[in-house]
Amino acid sequence: MKTPSANGSRQRRVQPQGKSTWHSLRLLAFMLAFTGCGLLLGPVRADALPAPAGLSAQPGNGSVVLSWSPVTGAVGYLVRRATVTGGPDQIIERVAQAPYADTTVRNAQPYFYVVAALASDGNGGESPGSDSTEVTATPLWPPVAPSNLAAVAGDGLVYLSWTGGARTDRFEVWRSIGGAAWAKVAEPTAAAYTDTGLTNGQLYAYYVLGRNSVDASGHRTASPRFPLCCPPSRRACRPLASAPPAPSSCWRPRCRSGLRA
Repeated sequence: MKTPSANGSRQRRVQPQGKSTWHSLRLLAFMLAFTGCGLLLGPVRADALPAPAGLSAQPGNGSVVLSWSPVTGAVGYLVRRATVTGGPDQIIERVAQAPYADTTVRNAQPYFYVVAALASDGNGGESPGSDSTEVTATPLWPPVAPSNLAAVAGDGLVYLSWTGGARTDRFEVWRSIGGAAWAKVAEPTAAAYTDTGLTNGQLYAYYVLGRNSVDASGHRTASPRFPLCCPPSRRACRPLASAPPAPSSCWRPRCRSGLRA
């Protein structure tokens, strides 16, 4: 089609050639790479960051400690908390890295956590990526010490029993042979334990610890102590070959090396 020019003559409208079209497309792609698409040199997009892996929650006495694996490209992490699974939740902290200790919790209250990695948006701000898998923890008080530890010796064995304290879900039984170093021998859930395979006539001493989920963070509660220098949770017995065993065959030693409080 011909169109009139300014001086009245007619000119042909020129169609772009294939080479020019390819050149224009290459130029457009080059410009997009530097103007917000981030295809080549742009900032990391938040939705490209994976969710933090390995999120775990360790309850304590008035605290919950969160740990997770670092995410490559993250400039920080957003920690959110809820009191019911699935939320609604609220942001409680922006942290640079793991671990994070939440000390704004109440004991005996379950809490649910998710963590998201933060990426720079290229304009001085930050945007969260995908959420981690939800984890839960219930902070608790340490267990109350077990009490009334009693020991009865038998033929190659010692039977132990005690009274468990509040907030205790398991126990640790520790033993010393002939005043040697203490060693853990069992972790029963019931307030009783039979120590077998012992040598008749050998002196064995015992004490018991109460444990719960808080105790895993390092707290230990030993049994109460005698007003003397030997604690009531430590009992020493010589297994006897006589049967049936009698309480009189078990006795509390006097204070001496290896058995002092």
